[in-house]
Amino acid sequence: MGFAAPHGDVQTILSSQKQWIYVGHRLIEVPAVDIAQPAIQTEFSVDDVFGPIEAEAGAEAVAEATRSIANLLYPEHVESPTLAVLRLQAGMSQRKLAEAMGVKQPQIARLESGKDNPTFTTLQKLAEALGAPIPIVAGALETTLKVAKNA
Repeated sequence: MGFAAPHGDVQTILSSQKQWIYVGHRLIEVPAVDIAQPAIQTEFSVDDVFGPIEAEAGAEAVAEATRSIANLLYPEHVESPTLAVLRLQAGMSQRKLAEAMGVKQPQIARLESGKDNPTFTTLQKLAEALGAPIPIVAGALETTLKVAKNA
């Protein structure tokens, strides 16, 4: 038995064993991962899951599906997001965030895993690309570092 949570043109479908997101006219299975494990957050690739259907479903449908992933996989980080959750809430993949910032995707992965401390300039670029105030991004960085330290 499943649960469906509509989000505009995007619908999240949950069952006890699998997770899917309905985007446009396609049903996409989302990898079942352990909720909120810091290492797992960087192993889930939005581009791998939604990239193949972006041309058909549209960029906004894929962004909405990406936003629903944040709440589906990391519900405990909705109020105090990590950088990865903040990025997902913005509807972006690591690749798209990197492009918006003018950096390479591995730098985003290092930031999200707590392996890299950004400069203030990088923090400003993150805030601008995510459309979030610097204090929100700084808070997400702090949460990311705490989660990584406790891993």
